[in-house]
Amino acid sequence: MVLALMPGLAFGADIFTEDFNTPLGPGWTVNADADTAHTFAWDYSTMGIPAAPGGADTLGLKMEANLSASLGAGVTATPTGLILPDYSQIKFDMWINMNGPMPGGGTGSTEFMGGGIGYDGTTVIRPSASGVGGHMLCDGDGGSSRDYRMYKTTSEQFVASGQYSVDTNNNSGVDLSAYFAGQPAPAFQVANYPQQTGTAAAGTLAFGWHEVIITKVVFEGHAEVRFVIDGLRIGTLDNTIGSGFDYDGGMQLTYTDMFSSVSDNAALSFGVIDNLVVTDVPEPASLALLAMGGLAMLRRRR
Repeated sequence: MVLALMPGLAFGADIFTEDFNTPLGPGWTVNADADTAHTFAWDYSTMGIPAAPGGADTLGLKMEANLSASLGAGVTATPTGLILPDYSQIKFDMWINMNGPMPGGGTGSTEFMGGGIGYDGTTVIRPSASGVGGHMLCDGDGGSSRDYRMYKTTSEQFVASGQYSVDTNNNSGVDLSAYFAGQPAPAFQVANYPQQTGTAAAGTLAFGWHEVIITKVVFEGHAEVRFVIDGLRIGTLDNTIGSGFDYDGGMQLTYTDMFSSVSDNAALSFGVIDNLVVTDVPEPASLALLAMGGLAMLRRRR
């Protein structure tokens, strides 16, 4: 695969950064269904959430969906006019909050968050209903039959396609349950919301900051998009496997509820994004030349 040529993809020029410390301005476009909400520069410490590891403050982008209407709904945000290079990396901190009690969650606790590439700037991402490009969505509570999902446009990609790197895309899989320890709700939520008892199931993402890295590589018409959470590769969308997908265009961040059930406490059901960095990474040929140059320098030193 193309990405095998570029194992690190950790350096390059930053082409877009956002700490979400200011209200929504002209730099962002938000496409959303009616039954959703989004708040830029939201102080997430008001819900007992600590500062994300990638920053020093507690301001971020709060996203909410399916607040009261018993319909699937989504909210999708994108940097206005940003077009991703063929070799690029998106990195951000992600927090998914759920309504308890844990581990199973209260009514309507299963909601999804994630992001992707190939965005057209207008579509609201709703799993299997509307979508564009290649994207990944994860729930926080482990309440779905497939808690980690990858999509090409509106077509969900399943484990049988061979595009997942973990042994299954459900939180009970060996890789996931061993890698993500279940977390309790923040102490503030436990003290102020009686239902926030217990601990989230192993393999789930609720109640913790997670570093998400999405890497795009396009090489001679072969496109791959890799999704990594806290260093664990979830999977890689490959346009030569099954259906293709749009990989030109921008990037998007999405929070969505694909189910009709409404949270029994909307104040506890939301996602937060912080510390977004988009990097233009070197092409494979450039990396190869750089590696050869490094070897030459080592020989000279020896």
